[in-house]
Amino acid sequence: KFHLSGFPTYCYGTEKECLVECLPGGLTAYRREVFKQFQFDENLEGYGFMEDDDFSYRMSKNFKCVFTPYAKVIHNVSPSERANTYNLMKMVVTNHSYLFKKNSPKQVKHVCAFYWSLLGLIIYNTILRDFNGVKGVIAGILD
Repeated sequence: KFHLSGFPTYCYGTEKECLVECLPGGLTAYRREVFKQFQFDENLEGYGFMEDDDFSYRMSKNFKCVFTPYAKVIHNVSPSERANTYNLMKMVVTNHSYLFKKNSPKQVKHVCAFYWSLLGLIIYNTILRDFNGVKGVIAGILD
């Protein structure tokens, strides 16, 4: 499910299958007919961070989206394709903001939770002493 802030939660660690609103892209398989109705959003920044959450969220409104702990996946990540923390945090905030406006209700509780989540990203990066990450979050907010 999605938090009020628009950030997703995943059901890692569960021992049973369950219906979900979204799945991370490196861990998904879709039937061909899904792509006849849905496409990935090309408006996202960078390498499309959160495109999988958006796609599976929209898809889950018309098709069953099932998490299963029985599927096994090897997801190799190339460090050369990943952004530094400044660019990553900027992309996270920019894409999260875009998807929040696109998919989330415009109720006060959602908007407050959204801004609270941005403050949380600043605090998190500050605790890690990753000041490039803090600068990236702020740049994404100002973008």
